[in-house]
Amino acid sequence: VLLNPIFKHRFNDFIRQIKIELSYNRNAKIPSRMLSYAVGFDIISKNPLKGISFCKSDSYFNEYFKNKYPNFLTFDYIRPHNQFIYYACLIGIPLTILFVILIYLPLLFLYKYKSL
Repeated sequence: VLLNPIFKHRFNDFIRQIKIELSYNRNAKIPSRMLSYAVGFDIISKNPLKGISFCKSDSYFNEYFKNKYPNFLTFDYIRPHNQFIYYACLIGIPLTILFVILIYLPLLFLYKYKSL
């Protein structure tokens, strides 16, 4: 998915729009969910293989928000609101791919052998 040029272009445009909005207005009310995607992808880009681990996730997200978005109130700190992005943050891209395969592999077998 990340190699798809259309997705990559839309994702980069999305991140650019959020950064522009925050640069003009530090108190901008960007929907928390949208910002959580940007934060998630930024964390993934910094820790693509190993992730940040489940144990450190709360403190890591809180520090990230405090440093990157100091004007946000603490109740605005939310985790990436997408299960796959969240897992990629925590366990890295390779294990997230394995996670997705383990979830969808039984569905593929079920679809293939549904006539039995």
